[in-house]
Amino acid sequence: MSDMLYTHECLGFALAPGVGPVGFARLVKRFGDPKKAFNAPAQALMPILGGTLTNRFLQWRGTFSPSEILNKYHATCITTITPYSSLYPPLLKEIVDPPICLFALQKDRLPQTTLDALYIAVVGSRRHSAYGKVVTSKIVTELSQENVVIVSGLALGIDALAHEAAIETGGKTIAVLGCGVDVVYPPFNRYLYEKIIASGNTILSELPPGTQPSKGSFVMRNRIVSGICKGVVVIEGTEKSGSLITAKNAAYQGRDVFAVPGHITSDTAQAPLLLLKQGAKLVTSGIDVLSEYGIAEKKKGHGMASLTHEQTQIMKILGVSPRFADEIAIDIRMNIAEIMTLLSLLEIEGLIEKDIEGKYASR
Repeated sequence: MSDMLYTHECLGFALAPGVGPVGFARLVKRFGDPKKAFNAPAQALMPILGGTLTNRFLQWRGTFSPSEILNKYHATCITTITPYSSLYPPLLKEIVDPPICLFALQKDRLPQTTLDALYIAVVGSRRHSAYGKVVTSKIVTELSQENVVIVSGLALGIDALAHEAAIETGGKTIAVLGCGVDVVYPPFNRYLYEKIIASGNTILSELPPGTQPSKGSFVMRNRIVSGICKGVVVIEGTEKSGSLITAKNAAYQGRDVFAVPGHITSDTAQAPLLLLKQGAKLVTSGIDVLSEYGIAEKKKGHGMASLTHEQTQIMKILGVSPRFADEIAIDIRMNIAEIMTLLSLLEIEGLIEKDIEGKYASR
């Protein structure tokens, strides 16, 4: 399969106003391939697109210069990926409305992620708790250590933490945007956006470069986040969280839905708790997710390799002498809420214990 097969035609349909993935699929089904569909006469297009849209398309087709556009993308390290390219994520082809094109931004020009790798989406609340931060780091670290590709939406909160943890572990991550790949949104995440590119990872979107975000574009983005992946892990979210949309897409697409339980009185625990009631798989670690796919045996109560950087720091401190939680917080410059969450997770893993004085010590 040539990666350039039908690239001009697919790009034309992706940029043409009003066609969209559903219209594109109908045209290809009717004419046999994108080239025949793109060059079809008006009378053949009208039964499918209607008169108004056909006229708009014909006007667009008359001004379309694919080579000029592709050269411009190439100069800015943006790759156009069509369903006929070997770079197009295989699972994404299975959804009902796969993108006509994907636009990928990566410093090496072509996404280098292995397409037969396991892709897992990690999503959640924009306003995460200390617990959510620690759990995200733990789960993503454990997944990345097994070469799982972490997919998320570059939003504030859990999404950003997931990308960050994957990069810090030396793993692979893909940020799927609800805008053009050359548009940084939210602006607050510019540093992370640049870090993803600098680390050789990928920014991905179905929207053409230069497209600004809109409310509807994030809903469209969410179906791609889940569509690329085998499963979606939801870490925190309110009862109206956007992560529920991603989880709903995942279930509709036949993907696995995982949820991390939280405190039942916490607002940010409501989305995972709702998903668990609806049949999502309960997970408390990346190893729980990996065990679903037979990649790694479940390991509980041991294994320093799966600890986060902060947990490793705590273990080193406690390896010298027992300490109170507030002393540990001062030593590694973290707030007490985050420290307590880290300590609780280490206790669950059986790596530390608390004595009658309230001091923590390694086992």
